Amino acid sequence: MRFLASKISAIILVFQFCIDRTDSLEYQVSTNFLPGTTDFLINFLPYKYLNKLYSHGCWCQHFDPSSDIPAYGSMKSLDRLDELCKRWITQRKELDCGDVWKLYKIYQKDEKVKCLNRAATHSCEHKICTVDTQYGNKLLRELKKLDNNSTNGFEPDVANRNLCSPEGKISVTMTMLNTHITHSARGSRM
Repeated sequence: MRFLASKISAIILVFQFCIDRTDSLEYQVSTNFLPGTTDFLINFLPYKYLNKLYSHGCWCQHFDPSSDIPAYGSMKSLDRLDELCKRWITQRKELDCGDVWKLYKIYQKDEKVKCLNRAATHSCEHKICTVDTQYGNKLLRELKKLDNNSTNGFEPDVANRNLCSPEGKISVTMTMLNTHITHSARGSRM
């Protein structure tokens, strides 16, 4: 009788693991800045926030592959959301995996994203994954907070070149820096 009870417990445990595992989605993300952050945001953020984020502030607009806002290192942040974008971009740009495109894996469950493959914790891919998941989760929390605190929902604070550009600086746009962009299918399983 004990043998049968332990077998049933094991089957239930395996079944529960499979159910929990299928509720999550896994994605591959590039370590290169614009293709990687674009893939990350397309796969992670709900659509209702994505386009609004792409047109918000001085820094958040840099996640949009077609942005023509200059990429200044000393631009101001318009608000807390824009400051999160600035910190993410700054930390992401400091991590360089070289010219070779590398990929890391993330999984999403219960509106939170985490890194897969934790074995190589000192690798460049893992460091970038850690930064991306940290700021991706913070960004989603901030967007939801802004959405809940407004009667009309979150509306972007659209900035322009004059508002975002510091005086006397020469810059290039993100589209000039990143000529090759890839996207993964939203919600596809690997």
